[in-house]
Amino acid sequence: VERGIEPRKTSNYTVQDGQIVLAQSAENRNGMQPLIEITVKGKKKYEAKIGEDVRFTAKITLPDGIGKVTGIEWSFEGEQDYPVKTTFSVLSGNESTAEAFHIYGKEGIYFAVARVSVQRKGTNNIYTQIYNLDRMKVEVE
Repeated sequence: VERGIEPRKTSNYTVQDGQIVLAQSAENRNGMQPLIEITVKGKKKYEAKIGEDVRFTAKITLPDGIGKVTGIEWSFEGEQDYPVKTTFSVLSGNESTAEAFHIYGKEGIYFAVARVSVQRKGTNNIYTQIYNLDRMKVEVE
């Protein structure tokens, strides 16, 4: 306990078949990481056409007291540096949303990834960001 501030509760999880399974809601998850879910038209798997403008939506939920969303960045075709940065909108105190668009130029199977960052005071200090990500499958034909 630093400066009389209680630490956060430990993350709730179970182990099933050797895999860590986290609680599905930020409220039940505890810990420090934000919860993010990306979809296209409400689906976790999407079939797109070459040249289609695919609209991704990210729903971000924060456990109570961990801070504020400071950024969201995307990788649509396996880029390692998350080249697409977008803005986000705060829906309520603990929920935010973001959108991104991408056009796939050739067929294949892609895993779109969104990474969200949070900081306790809402600053962009690179040393105190907390990250989490989500991915979804996009099949392009």
